[in-house]
Amino acid sequence: MKTLAEKSFFLFLLTAALLFPCSGAETVIIYRSSSEVPLSASTPLRRLEQFLKELFPKTPYPKSPLTIDITGRGTPPEAASGNVLQVDFFRLQRESLTLYAEAGGAMLHAWGKAPAGFRLPLFLCGAFRHRERAAANECRFLGNNRRLSSIEAVLRHGQVPDLKKILKHRVDERDRTANEWFDDHARLLLELLRRRGFRGKAEELRGAAEKLLAGELKSEELVPMIWGNFNLLPPELAEQELSRMLTVEIPRLDHMNEPNGLTETASASQLPAKVLKHPMRQEICRQFGSSLLRQSVKLPSGFRPRLRQLHDAALLLGKSPAFEPDFRGALAQLEKFCRSYAARGAALDKLQSETHQPVRMWKRSLTTNGQPGTIIPPESSRFLDRMEEYYTGI
Repeated sequence: MKTLAEKSFFLFLLTAALLFPCSGAETVIIYRSSSEVPLSASTPLRRLEQFLKELFPKTPYPKSPLTIDITGRGTPPEAASGNVLQVDFFRLQRESLTLYAEAGGAMLHAWGKAPAGFRLPLFLCGAFRHRERAAANECRFLGNNRRLSSIEAVLRHGQVPDLKKILKHRVDERDRTANEWFDDHARLLLELLRRRGFRGKAEELRGAAEKLLAGELKSEELVPMIWGNFNLLPPELAEQELSRMLTVEIPRLDHMNEPNGLTETASASQLPAKVLKHPMRQEICRQFGSSLLRQSVKLPSGFRPRLRQLHDAALLLGKSPAFEPDFRGALAQLEKFCRSYAARGAALDKLQSETHQPVRMWKRSLTTNGQPGTIIPPESSRFLDRMEEYYTGI
């Protein structure tokens, strides 16, 4: 039991915490709004501020406090001293990229993370907009989901998305379809920069993106990145990747039973017969098993226990041909799981192909572009056609 003195001291600490907030919670940006602008209007800007502070932890410049006034049709806030940025409430509601670019640059300058006059690259604003849209929709059910539908559609057809277009993109705030396409690609570009270890200043971001895109992006890097977490890797891509993994290079032998410098490619099912009397049997099996584990990250986690089992069986096969039944059993278990995975994928594709699914997923794009007097740009029209074909299986 706590004594009366202990209870009194605890009550004092609680009261002090309420009356005197932590001094570390520094106020650098103040948000104000017009009389008819709802209090929640500043929420996306506050989230943008937090997003940028996390992305750019360095503070190479002096801080410069900022006041952001969100103006609408009501009475504007009173004049304030110091740096003031006016943000139009209606553009904020439309999630304007150019507005995010201007406001985000001012925020970074206020926190000492960017020079005066800095504007965010538009692709970073698009990545933030995608992040917010996912947080309001998919993430409510799937956690930190990064579903990039237009990227997935490109990869499923064996192509690599052209991210170079992102840095030259012209913004049309009226075209929701083009904006969602842009946001998908922008989010991918930001994720790639993060994975490549970008930790620089805000003004170095665009240069880092240009340098990254100067090289060649390969599907081998994008596929495991796109289909992760809660997104199911399409069965046909999993089967293609698995077929590459289940091949082995076997050195050929000369008449003296010595390697002649040439190799032949064999499937995993042929491995026991190919290495039965091979002098390098143990080394071949060990390399095959190591390759399986090294490449297992390219496949969903459900494959990995089966690949580990096949790895162990390959090591045993390298020691003695008597372990061939163990190897074939592990290979059969992997093939069985692959068939089950394909069946689940087919069931999900059937569900996605239901008539209501494409309409629900692209409701905002279809509604906006279906308004009277709206002309869909050719690129957006092709994008909608591709999405409809992908989701309905036409």
